[in-house]
Parts: sequence; structure tokens; C-alpha cells
Amino acid sequence: TDRIMENGSSVYGQVDWKQRHSYMQHHTGEHILSGLIYRSYGYQNVGFHLSANTVTIDVDHELNQLQIEELEVAANRIIWENLPVEISFPLQEELDELFYRSKKDIEGQTRIVSIPNVDTCACCAPHVKHTGEVGALCISRWEKYKGGVRLELICGDKALENHRKLLNIVSNLSVSLSAKIETIEETVQKILLEKGNDQEKLVNLQKALMQERTKDIVSEDDQIIVFEQGMDSSMQKAYMNLLMKKEAKIWSIFVGSDEQGYRFQIASESVDLKEVEEKLKHLFHAKGGGSSKAIQGSVIAKKIDLELFLK
Repeated sequence: TDRIMENGSSVYGQVDWKQRHSYMQHHTGEHILSGLIYRSYGYQNVGFHLSANTVTIDVDHELNQLQIEELEVAANRIIWENLPVEISFPLQEELDELFYRSKKDIEGQTRIVSIPNVDTCACCAPHVKHTGEVGALCISRWEKYKGGVRLELICGDKALENHRKLLNIVSNLSVSLSAKIETIEETVQKILLEKGNDQEKLVNLQKALMQERTKDIVSEDDQIIVFEQGMDSSMQKAYMNLLMKKEAKIWSIFVGSDEQGYRFQIASESVDLKEVEEKLKHLFHAKGGGSSKAIQGSVIAKKIDLELFLK
């Protein structure tokens, strides 16, 4: 509320049970997976984050793809067994004899959450009463992280939603590629290979075209200035290398248009291009940098103004 509350005021609140239950499913799923990781490999959960849709777990040692898949299968078996999730407050002497996971030392009364033969952990958060309520657990993504591994998991309804989303993506790809779902990966690899071959052919054609164009380019007032369109940065660099074989004091190449702006490269063996760079920035608000012999960057300006500036 944006109103000032008076002391002693009564307020009415209502728990968003759907979201709360989702948090409970994910948190219990984290206990199951963390417990399995510790019991299987002795690795510790050293980081945990619960968001509205997913959970991330940071483990202090690396896991490989096969291990992660086996852990996911084992976690879902535990969910299907519908084991009880037990809450207890052991006496201090009982606690001293009990092994449980905890990221920090705890003093005083400690709340213990246990899943038989799976996990025992000090935790104050809400959980489901039986593992079956987690519904399903999916490890949706993983990556190496700080010498260990970060796992992202999705549980319950969210896992089903994620599965449906991925299935829709795969089904749409199947239609777009005119390929069966089971052959999508093979089809994509074939397309990428063909694209690579076509790209190589295009590069060779562009190089041949540049060499042909370069034959007719001559220096004017000890300068060579070229404006091009539709050329990537690697081709632009290759073109500059060809231009620099021709006699001149300054070589310049601008790729783009008056409307979209230009990506430029300027080179010289005899002119201090740091001064040129400063003037480009002052007059045209150009961006970029370089050395006294070569500068590059981008600029929004008209071709005629850039030609006049350089000449």
C-alpha cells in the first residue's frame, strides 16, 4: 500500500498459493538433487538461488553430462516413490550426533529437513509433505562455474510448461525444415555445412571482385578513397590490404551508406592519423581509435562531406 499505516491497524493478506506451492516444489527438488549429489559423489551445494520459475545450484566440483543425466533420472525416481519430507527440531545432544548439510554453523535450535536415505539438511524454508508433490524435476541447463558446476532445475508445473515450450519449438523447426523431429539435428548440421561451403565460395568471389576493382583505382592527390556497401569487416580489411599495394600517402575505405552511417578504416605511412581521428570525432562525432598509422571506427555522415574532409 502507498498509505501510511497507523499503529495497531489491521490488515488483510492472502498467500498466492500457486506461487507458494511452486516455491515449495522447487525447494524440495533442490534438497533431493543436492542430497543425491552428496551421497553419490561427496560434492557439496555451495550456492543456491530460487527465482519465480527456476532454481540454480552451485556444486563445488565438476560433473559431466552423463553424471548429470543419471542424477536427473535418480531424482525423478525419488519423486515417484513419494517419500515423506520430515521436519524435526532435534535436541542439542541429538544434533551433535546427527550428520546434516548446512552452508554455515548454526547456534541454538535447528530445524532439520529430512528425506529418508536421500538428504538431511538444516533449512527454515517451506517444503512439500511428500516428494511426489514435486511432480517432476528437469535439469534444464548446466555450465562450469568457479571450479565446479552450476545446475539449473525446473520442477512441477514449471517443468511441464518448459517441456511443452521446447516441444513446440522442435515441432515448429520440424515443419520449417521439412524434417522429422528425430532427424532435425542431422538436417541442421547438413544446412550448416552447406552454408559454410556457400560462404567460402562467396568469400572467394568477393576477393576476385575486389582484385578486379582495385585494378582501376588510382590515387588522386596522393589519396585513395573508396566507398562500398554490403561488405563485412573481414572483407573490408582484405580490401584495405589490396588498396595499400597502390601508390598513395593515405588509403581510406568506408563501408555503409549516408542513411545508416559508415564503418571506416584509414591507413598511412606518412601522415599522423591521430590528428585525423581527433578531427573526425570533433566534426562528425565519429567513434573509434587506433594509432598514428591506422585508425578505424564508425561515423554518421554524408559521403560528400567525408570526401571533402579527407581531401
